Amino acid sequence: MTPVAPEPQPEVRLIKMNSLDARFAVLAGVDGAGSGEERKWTDDQPRFQFRVSTLAACDLYLRYSVPEVTFRQTGPVRVTIQVNGKIFDSFVRSAPGDGEYRHPADGIIAEPFEPLIVALRIDPPYVAKDDNAKLGFQLEQIGFVPRAGQP
Repeated sequence: MTPVAPEPQPEVRLIKMNSLDARFAVLAGVDGAGSGEERKWTDDQPRFQFRVSTLAACDLYLRYSVPEVTFRQTGPVRVTIQVNGKIFDSFVRSAPGDGEYRHPADGIIAEPFEPLIVALRIDPPYVAKDDNAKLGFQLEQIGFVPRAGQP
């Protein structure tokens, strides 16, 4: 009898917060992922799992928003990004509103289709007055996208 090869893992490159894939790819910190509105509130330390064949000529990409109401309390927020437990990058959002982030991901060591864990830390978080929940920002998409000008 010939051994059966395991089913190949599908790629998970980009997570849209209202897509069904988000239910499985969001590990923590995004309530309601996989349904409803395009944007979801994150807590201050959301985590995501990706499976990619390669990161050559790719950027790590986020589309997010820092609402005016939270910015009034927090002021500028620093977003620190870890990939598989190692700091990858950090940036500061110094104004409320919609934002996009891109950073070359070629330097990330990733085995094809093995879990790639991306964790964010949003500091300072917005602390909700009614329940003391720590909120980060509203996230629409996160993942690995082809670098501009690449096929």
